[in-house]
Amino acid sequence: MLFYGGRSTDTCQSGKGKEHKSNTVIPAVKGNVTDTLSLVSFNDFHGVFASDEDALIHDRTVNKWDYTSVGAYVTAAYVQSFLQSECVADELKKLPVIGVNHYGGLRAGIPAGKVTKLRAGNVLPFGGNVVAYRFTGERLKQLLDDGRRNKNGFLQTSYLKLHLNSKGNIETITDCRTNKIIRDDDKCIVVLDAFITSGGDGYDSKLFSGYEIGDFNNQKLETTTAFIDYLKSLKGFISSTAAPIPIVQK
Repeated sequence: MLFYGGRSTDTCQSGKGKEHKSNTVIPAVKGNVTDTLSLVSFNDFHGVFASDEDALIHDRTVNKWDYTSVGAYVTAAYVQSFLQSECVADELKKLPVIGVNHYGGLRAGIPAGKVTKLRAGNVLPFGGNVVAYRFTGERLKQLLDDGRRNKNGFLQTSYLKLHLNSKGNIETITDCRTNKIIRDDDKCIVVLDAFITSGGDGYDSKLFSGYEIGDFNNQKLETTTAFIDYLKSLKGFISSTAAPIPIVQK
């Protein structure tokens, strides 16, 4: 069965399908947080109205072992920052570009109501830099596998379909933007918060060392800035059902 943003589907596109009941139990909470079927209105950067009590949840006590809507939006923001950068060669932009972020680097969900600079900053409060690295499909698979086992929670990502084997390891990765499989010897780009590239949260720094894309990394683009710019570009609504959460096929 495939899961995408809480729905069952057979393709990389979100759409109508049989409802999937997550193993994660989302507590009903009065006030700011209810469940992940949230809807946040975003008219402009400084604040807008939103649906009543819903919220985008990223909370290690609730969904540490899930791909979250917040994680999907943040990592999609990293991809956009790479694709829109004038410092990046066009041939690199033609490769699959995958955004990732360690679970603990995202420090808050997005409450229902206005999406403001303060709330975006609460998600990414550390002011780290967005960096990019040349990868192969094989190294990407190792990174994502490590991210599914990391004691601090899933490595967050977006716009991917992951097919797992009987042992729970990733067997194939599909880029949902193109619906093409990223094979082990294929070239791709990984864009992320710099923290884990030097071994933060127990990730293998050897996956990154020597593969830097200097022209992009030297911009010193802050993660929060990339996230805010992405939210502004959406010019409408963000929601858990619309978030490009990875599909997981078992």
